[in-house]
Amino acid sequence: MIQRKILLFIVCLFAGLLNARAIEVETVQAGDLSSLVTDCKATELIIKGDIDARDLKFISEEMTALSLLDLSKANIKALKADKPCFGEALEYAENVLPDYCFFAKDYETVQLPNGLVEIGEGSFAACKKLSSVSLPVSLKVIGKYAFSACDAISGVVLGSNLNVVAEGAFMRCKSLKIADLNALSAECSLGNMIFSDCIALEVVKLGENVKNLPIRAFAGCRALATIEFADVTAIESIGEEAFASTALNGFNFERCAKLEKIEDWAFAETRMTSVALPEGVTAVGEGAFFENESVAEVLLPSTLEEIGSVAFAGNKNLKEKKVEAKQVPTLGELVWHGVAQGDVKVTVPEESVEIYRATEQWCEFNIVGDATTIEESSSIKNLKAYISKGHLIVKASEEIAYVEVHELNGIKITSLSPMAMYVDVDLTGAEANVYLATIALKSGKTKIIKLIRQ
Repeated sequence: MIQRKILLFIVCLFAGLLNARAIEVETVQAGDLSSLVTDCKATELIIKGDIDARDLKFISEEMTALSLLDLSKANIKALKADKPCFGEALEYAENVLPDYCFFAKDYETVQLPNGLVEIGEGSFAACKKLSSVSLPVSLKVIGKYAFSACDAISGVVLGSNLNVVAEGAFMRCKSLKIADLNALSAECSLGNMIFSDCIALEVVKLGENVKNLPIRAFAGCRALATIEFADVTAIESIGEEAFASTALNGFNFERCAKLEKIEDWAFAETRMTSVALPEGVTAVGEGAFFENESVAEVLLPSTLEEIGSVAFAGNKNLKEKKVEAKQVPTLGELVWHGVAQGDVKVTVPEESVEIYRATEQWCEFNIVGDATTIEESSSIKNLKAYISKGHLIVKASEEIAYVEVHELNGIKITSLSPMAMYVDVDLTGAEANVYLATIALKSGKTKIIKLIRQ
């Protein structure tokens, strides 16, 4: 019996080796590939030289056993064909993979041409076994759904020369765990749903140049808990449902100094424990933080003007809210539906207490005046400082060069040189209730602010 098993193993191994056939072809001119390939059952194909859409069609339709395709040393030439190679197109551009050229193939590894500039729509869509693909530095465009439903891809790194990553480019890649957007330039346009429904996606890295997070960019990424930010980002908008139905437990809005609006349902059904929107945000869209059951604290900036319907509905564990807007933001319908408003402390500017208490939907909260003293400065615009839960928070529209905190008796508590627009100073070890903070900006402007611990 043992001898039979050993013999069977050897036979299977030998058969596997026979089936693993690799061929290397060097073309003389584009269009010659079919005449040079003698084994269409090869499992590995390496091509050197010029090819065009006719050769890509031959690979796609005739070489159906391929698991490795290496085009790294191939050059894709333009072609005006007599009859379509893919779809109904007759013209094919240089250094471009045609639309749907390798749709639903069994490739496991692909090396793309070093001079490739565009991957066409759906080029590798539904390639269920594709786990490794190199994106050359020359690449400028990733077309719609180019790698959608590639179930084996585990990581994506997008390069600095990309101009377009189109709609659904990597959606429904169920094994994708990391999406690295650190290197993207400010000129790169991101399409809707680029990573939506990637159910294993855990980490997204956002570089300093990403401007817009499009509609449903990461929606349905049920394992997505972490967004890694650059120190300051260029983010101006967060699109509809951008992070809806994810596992996000936090989002560092303070890194988004240019953000103006949270679009509808952007963070609906996440696991965030707090929401602290930065200065500059003027609107929170409909359902933006809908059914965020873990949110306990909310900070709304002085620039906020409106909050859409059911924006915070279902936030049943909300305990505390700070609103810095002196003018009461307008509300849509049922903004706080499901929130035990009578149990929630809402701190508003002292001079606005009575207005909030008299305004529908606001009046049901436990409204209190802001006990923090912030001295206004005509010489330093957009400088804010306050104490929250034992921490001194300082925000400015330019880099803060220096912060020094003293008690009123002159004893220095701490000093630091952050060179950042957002500073968090831990005062939990200090016992005084009143402090003087000296704040100097990079431009040389200085302000001394008196602060009262709540």
